[in-house]
Amino acid sequence: MSKSATGRLSPAALLPPELLDQILSHLPYERATVQFRQKSSPRSFKSQLTFAHVCRAWRNTALASEYWPGVRMSLKSGKRLKEGLDHDNGNALLYVHIDMEHNYPEVTVNKRKQRAPLLALAQLPRIRTLFLKADPEDDEMEMNEDAGQYAWALGDHPAPELQDLTLGWLGEEKLELEFIKQPFPRLRYLALMGCDLTRHQTILQADNVVQANFWDVYVFETIDELVDTFSQWKRLEYVNISNSCLIGSGSKETKYKPRSAYLPALKEITFFDNTTDIGTFLTYVAFPPTTRADICFNSSSSTPELTRRVADAVHGHFDSPEGRSFIASAHALVISYPNGYEIQTY
Repeated sequence: MSKSATGRLSPAALLPPELLDQILSHLPYERATVQFRQKSSPRSFKSQLTFAHVCRAWRNTALASEYWPGVRMSLKSGKRLKEGLDHDNGNALLYVHIDMEHNYPEVTVNKRKQRAPLLALAQLPRIRTLFLKADPEDDEMEMNEDAGQYAWALGDHPAPELQDLTLGWLGEEKLELEFIKQPFPRLRYLALMGCDLTRHQTILQADNVVQANFWDVYVFETIDELVDTFSQWKRLEYVNISNSCLIGSGSKETKYKPRSAYLPALKEITFFDNTTDIGTFLTYVAFPPTTRADICFNSSSSTPELTRRVADAVHGHFDSPEGRSFIASAHALVISYPNGYEIQTY
């Protein structure tokens, strides 16, 4: 316990653990810079680390807290990996960053299947943060299946502690997530790239999701699945859907009425998608008027029916007694709110 020069306990140490844990829960996570087919970087935990180094009392609280992100590990060699796994007698909360663009000078191509990341993924039952990016068309790969091992390992072990998952798949074919058979009950941050969820949505069955990011993802097959999923995400604060297929070729009939799903905690939504998907989302998913919404239509094949549907949805979400937005075409627009209506046609 830290003490001042007079021998008294420092004010920081006098704070009860419950209050310290609550403070830690509000420290912001820096959003991971994961972009489509670009180099990606893991989330920064600078604020959490700063908190933990104030004094021993704070550090002990942080390490015991459910909000502690874990220990960042270097996976560039088996030696460093072993050091990471042995840290704190094997009880460390693990942060694993796996990027297929890493160079492994100590590992030959022939031993690629035995290299460090697979060993780390065996620790899934105690991993809280996982960043996994795989390219099956990597020239150094012996077979396309090699990259899949890292993704499929997610289904080999339960992950009851996993809170932050970034899964990027850079292959021509979408990665179907049928191998994930058990939900991640504590998942809070989800980022997916190049995946297909239309037949296997186990990964979305989490009540604590705070941020959801989808790039080039097939998400839902029906409107009912869309509403069911977003209805359970009451804590969702940020959602990004870009270059994805939100609703597949399934039935467009639904048992739900417009605005059946409500996101009370939503602070920001970024949407870059086709007219149909955006119109459907805005029709069935509602959020507070204080939400900042950046919406861009990437399709120029709009029809009068689609234009009307999108216009009605936009009016319902963004209009106020002081004014009504005007939409002449739903071919392509950007809507920024609540910083004033900014409706631009391309």
